[in-house]
Amino acid sequence: MYLRENAENASLIVGSSFVTLFLVWVYLIMFSEPKMVTDVKEGRSTLMCQMKDGWREIDSTKVVALDNSGYWIFTNGYAKNCTVK
Repeated sequence: MYLRENAENASLIVGSSFVTLFLVWVYLIMFSEPKMVTDVKEGRSTLMCQMKDGWREIDSTKVVALDNSGYWIFTNGYAKNCTVK
């Protein structure tokens, strides 16, 4: 009986570990930033956006995110017509 309880506990621990690892993997895929956004934020790439007065280079410290609609979000606004160099 003791061995059976230990086997059940081990199965429960192994199963829980797999579920936990799977959930962490899903979280990382869904909520991690694309490399392009990270490169812009860290200054490895340059973000150029067309504004009312022409093309401007966006200060990397003002970049917040790239949303699902293709808008780059900044601390002081947003823009859609942008290119990364």
